[in-house]
Amino acid sequence: MEWPIKNIWINNEIAFVEWHFKCNYKNRIGEFDGVSIIKFDEANKMISVKGFQSASRHVYPYENRTSI
Repeated sequence: MEWPIKNIWINNEIAFVEWHFKCNYKNRIGEFDGVSIIKFDEANKMISVKGFQSASRHVYPYENRTSI
């Protein structure tokens, strides 16, 4: 349903991509936030991709706020 990219950071041959994913799987809506770490070779071709996910609702323990 959605897979927008929130931020992209590039440091030499490594890109860090922050995104949100939302889908409808077997008539159930699911969503989560994620980060991908993408490594490139000298020809700028992807040589590895690692993906990580977290809950969409985040609690900040040292601040009095919650984000969705």
